[in-house]
Amino acid sequence: MYVHIYLYIFIYIYIYAWILNCIIEKNLNNLISIKYDDFLSITSLIPP
Repeated sequence: MYVHIYLYIFIYIYIYAWILNCIIEKNLNNLISIKYDDFLSITSLIPP
């Protein structure tokens, strides 16, 4: 009986962590692209 409860808790935490990981990866990709765009805009402002 208790084994099933622990199993459900483990599966729930695993799925929650997987969803959280997907959200964090998307946010990180957005942050990296924004930083890269800022870097390009700053370098374009500097005269050659």
